[in-house]
Amino acid sequence: MKITDYSKIAIKYDKLSLCDLVGGFRRGGMDRMTAIESVALGVLNKWFFFCATHFDIPGFQICIRRKGRIIFSQAYGFANLRDNRPYTTDSLGHLASHSKMLAACVTLQLQQDGVLNILDPLTRYLPWLLQHNDKQFREITVRDLLTHRSGLFRDGADGYHWALERPFPNEKELIEEVLQTALVYPPNTVTKYSNIGFALLGLVLQVASGLSYKELVRKMTLGKLQQQSLFADYIADNPGDFADGHSKKLYAGQRKIFRHVPANRG
Repeated sequence: MKITDYSKIAIKYDKLSLCDLVGGFRRGGMDRMTAIESVALGVLNKWFFFCATHFDIPGFQICIRRKGRIIFSQAYGFANLRDNRPYTTDSLGHLASHSKMLAACVTLQLQQDGVLNILDPLTRYLPWLLQHNDKQFREITVRDLLTHRSGLFRDGADGYHWALERPFPNEKELIEEVLQTALVYPPNTVTKYSNIGFALLGLVLQVASGLSYKELVRKMTLGKLQQQSLFADYIADNPGDFADGHSKKLYAGQRKIFRHVPANRG
C-alpha cells in the first residue's frame, strides 16, 4: 500500500508555503486566490480522509468559511460504528458546552435591552436561593455565572447524569440539588468551571424574559442566524438524523456508543 507524504505536497505547487496555501493569499488577483484555495483544500481533504482512515476516529465534519462564503464542507467516517452509518454533512451532533455561547449571547442581548442586569444578585431572579443555609449564595451575581466565578460545584452532588446513570435533572430536581449542596469557593474569588452555574443562568433567563429557554434561543440566536438545523435540545423524533457519540476504547478494547439524552432544557 502506497502512503503519500502529505507534508511534501505543497512543494510541488510553485514552492508555495502552507501560509500561502491556507491563510496568505497575498499575491495576485482573484484568479490566483481561487487556484490557491483549490490546492489548499485539496490537500486538506486528503489529510482529513487520512485522519478518518488511519487515526481510528469514528467520524467528523469539517466546514470552512472565508469572507462569508463556504469554501469547504465535507464529512468523513461513520456516524454510528454499530451499523456503519456514514457521517454526512447533514448529520446532526450535540453542541455540548459550545451551547454556553448561545446562553451568553442571549444574556447580553437581554442586558442590552434592559431586561436584566448582569450585576444583579442571583437571588433577584431566583429568590428560592434565599433558603440556602450558606448565605454566600446571596453574593452571587449573574455575571459570576457567565464567567464561572460563582463558586458553584461543577456537575451536581454526584454528577451521575453525566455518566448516563440517571436522567439529567429537571428544574425541580435542579433546585433541590442546589439547595442541598454547599459552594466550593466564595463567590468571585476563584474561577471554577460549572455546568450547574449555566443551568441556573438558563433559569435566570427564563424568569427575566418570561419565555422558555428553547423559545429564547430560537428567538434571539438561531432565528437571527436563520439556522434550521440547530436546536435547544435533543429531538427524539428522528434519531437517525444524529451522529452517535462514541467512547474511548475503555471497554475490552471496544468503543461504547452513547445513547442520546435530553438535557431537560426548558
